[in-house]
Amino acid sequence: MAGEIWLELDRLEGISFDELIKRLENRDRPKDLLLMAFGWLVYQGHVKYVPVKNGGRLFLVSPTVKEGFKNEKSDQNNFVISNA
Repeated sequence: MAGEIWLELDRLEGISFDELIKRLENRDRPKDLLLMAFGWLVYQGHVKYVPVKNGGRLFLVSPTVKEGFKNEKSDQNNFVISNA
C-alpha cells in the first residue's frame, strides 16, 4: 500500500490529503491499511506537508531533498486525520 501511495504522490505532486485518500479508496483497499501506510511514509520522512490557504498539499520527498529538511522546521508530522 505504501508503494501505491508513493506512486500516486510521484504522479500527482501537490495533492491534498483528502484527494489522495479518495483516489486510493477507489482501489478497494481497507481505509485502515491506507492510513497506516501513509503514516509510515510520513514517519520515514518520505512525504512533506506544505500548508496553503485552503488546507495543505502533499509532496513526495526525494532522498537528496530530504537532507535539506533536517535543519528545517516542518509541518510534516502535524497531520490531523478525521475519520468522520
